[in-house]
Amino acid sequence: MAYEWGRFIWWLYHDPNAPGVVQAFTAIVTAILTGTLIFFTWRYNRLTRQNVEIAARMATTAAKQLASGYQPELAIDFTEMAFVTGSLVGTTRNAMLGLLVILRNTGEHPIKIRELMAGVIGITTPVQLGGVLVPSGLVLMPDKEFRTRLTLDTGLPSVDTKRVSAMVVVHCSDLAEVSEHRFVYSESDGLRHSLGFK
Repeated sequence: MAYEWGRFIWWLYHDPNAPGVVQAFTAIVTAILTGTLIFFTWRYNRLTRQNVEIAARMATTAAKQLASGYQPELAIDFTEMAFVTGSLVGTTRNAMLGLLVILRNTGEHPIKIRELMAGVIGITTPVQLGGVLVPSGLVLMPDKEFRTRLTLDTGLPSVDTKRVSAMVVVHCSDLAEVSEHRFVYSESDGLRHSLGFK
């Protein structure tokens, strides 16, 4: 073994082609090692990307399961609807629709009321929803209700009371605010519910 190593060393120093051969050999070894490193880096990146996608899907699934496990049950009702003479516009007073809105939590979980809006429907002008002040962080516990009196401007001096009604829109969420819910209530269409995620 020592003899062959000695011959190799002698060849390196005495053969004029030796440096080129050694350089070619090291280039081949470097190319193989670089290719191996690229392959393992690509494979590692692919596995990492797959893990991230799986984690994102699991997080989305968990959020949907949590939200589907929490389906708020909110009852909305109008009472004491009456028309009153309202704001003076020019020389006429607009008719105003006064009502009492009742929000009742009929479900098993607390509901966080984020926003309450109301508007007049059934007239030729487009529905304009106006925000109603609700206490900050209003939480409706099961079997509890929130009442608020509203006076809505119809925008007209007089209206046909049989054709005009109100619409209420409630934005709410679970206490952790993972899922967002929107309830729209009118006497003509009843209660509609839509769900979203943060």
